[in-house]
Amino acid sequence: MSKITAMIGAATLCLAATGAAHATPARNVVLVHGAFTDQTSWDKVAQLLRDKGFHVTLVVNPLTSLEDDVAVTRKALAAQNGPTVLVGHSWGGVVIGEAGNDPKVSALVYVAAYAPDRGESLKKLSEGAPPSPGQKTLRPDARGFLSIDPAALPTVFAGDLPASEGKALVAHQLPLNGAVFGTEAAVAA
Repeated sequence: MSKITAMIGAATLCLAATGAAHATPARNVVLVHGAFTDQTSWDKVAQLLRDKGFHVTLVVNPLTSLEDDVAVTRKALAAQNGPTVLVGHSWGGVVIGEAGNDPKVSALVYVAAYAPDRGESLKKLSEGAPPSPGQKTLRPDARGFLSIDPAALPTVFAGDLPASEGKALVAHQLPLNGAVFGTEAAVAA
């Protein structure tokens, strides 16, 4: 099963169950992208959800700090009218855990995402684990921001996508502030 199919399935299942938390089922979906890519990574999922009648908002994380990513996610939530499903992929899971205690949020969906408890960081969660193939390709810049080696990105980041889509992601790669790995979660919504 591809990542896209998994994301669509998880989001659809959650959307079907959102009526329990609110009198009105959620018609809003806020999609939070992960590290090393931009909001376009959600384009196919967003279109499928729009075709089903959902109002979809794509968060544009700056990937500069957890605080900055949570701030733009909260801004997107503030713009919603009614119950909202908040969806995060990868690093986006950390972000939705911090922003997800908003009263408009009727459900959180973690799609291949991190979900640290309060006081945990990604660094703590990965202690003792061998580096992943993707971690081995990370390249820091002068500011300490990390990017995946463009030659390796289609394989280590998008290995289950058609080769053409993996190669297209290279143009949408965003560097991530390496300091975020040590940032401890303050909230675990």
